[in-house]
Amino acid sequence: MGLTELQGLVPELRKRGLLPDSQPISTMEQPLRILSTETPHTSYLKISEGCDHTCAFCAIPLMRGLHRSQPIADLVREAAELGIQGVKEINLILQDTTWYGHDRRRLDPPAPLLPDLLRALLAGTDVPWFRLFYMYPSGITPELVELIANEARILPYLDMPIQHGSDRMLQLMRRPERQVTIRERVEQLREAIPELTLRTTVIVGFPGETDDDFGEMLDLLGEIRFERIGAFTYSLEEGTRAAEMEGHVPVEVMNERLGELMDVQREISFEKNEELVGRHLMALVDRLVDDDGDLDAIARTTGQALDVDGATNLCDAVGVQPGSMIEVEIVDSLDYDLIGKVTQS
Repeated sequence: MGLTELQGLVPELRKRGLLPDSQPISTMEQPLRILSTETPHTSYLKISEGCDHTCAFCAIPLMRGLHRSQPIADLVREAAELGIQGVKEINLILQDTTWYGHDRRRLDPPAPLLPDLLRALLAGTDVPWFRLFYMYPSGITPELVELIANEARILPYLDMPIQHGSDRMLQLMRRPERQVTIRERVEQLREAIPELTLRTTVIVGFPGETDDDFGEMLDLLGEIRFERIGAFTYSLEEGTRAAEMEGHVPVEVMNERLGELMDVQREISFEKNEELVGRHLMALVDRLVDDDGDLDAIARTTGQALDVDGATNLCDAVGVQPGSMIEVEIVDSLDYDLIGKVTQS
């Protein structure tokens, strides 16, 4: 079996009774292109499969093979069908969203890339919100920045995983960026998109991480002040380069560092949320609340992604329905959540 055929390995093993019929797997490891959520007005659309990168901690290329972009026409048709079904928000995902189309371009130089896909989705669907995840900093081009800045339906929200803040660790991780690239992209994005919400993910306790490395990451995060951070302790994946590295960090040290990092981010998040008090923002209602006398519904602004970010708790929202897009005034803030009242439905 070749590398590009590995995506069929698990189904074949299950067919032979060597694996159970179903196992809980993460969103990015599911083979389906369209991934529904518990809120029917939000969906995920996986625009490619596999990955060409060789990050030391990741087993995706082993499990899913090399990067393979789906045809634009298929993606537009699927997104349009989701819109007809009432989906208001589509989250575009793959292992590196900025890499869309590069596999096809190797064989066909005029082949479309991510900006072309985004323009086609805007032209071919009525979906109000498109949200971008897994955008490698090194792949964010001036064309992409300009497109996000000028198209209201592409949300001013970017999930840009950096994985670490120490150049030494980024090199060990085999990541394509260093601090200078990360700083440059953040500056470009925030200058072009003033309302931008930036989310990132980082790994704590990668093999070989020292106190100095961790301190460098804290310093960079404190300097950039991402609105959102997903932080995780390193988890060994069999078959990866990192699994064979020396200097694995003890679990208790990883957990201590993770706690310290999240304490820093909690303060940043609260301060960022405080700045929104008094603002009027568009929000998408996710669900009604019938067991809390103070709240009527839970919604999300353009700066809040489903499941991974905080939410906006709504008061004075009698009559709103899940899936409706409303204007809210932010009246209070918490560490990660906002409190708002409906001003226009």
